[in-house]
Amino acid sequence: MFLRMSLACPYSGCGGDSIVERTTDGDENPVYIADERVISASADPGERTAGHEGFECSDCGRPVSLPPGWTFERS
Repeated sequence: MFLRMSLACPYSGCGGDSIVERTTDGDENPVYIADERVISASADPGERTAGHEGFECSDCGRPVSLPPGWTFERS
């Protein structure tokens, strides 16, 4: 069994625990750990056509990278 877990901001002094996917149309989709070494973001069906722009901490707004060897999929 795999529990859905969120990612934490890697920047010291932030402590944010909500990473979001930024899309090319300016939307934010919450990101979570979906499976072993897989990051996912839930998007409404109409938003799934928007391009992926990157990830950022929703608290401090700084860019966040995926850990090495991890993949991303939008659900």
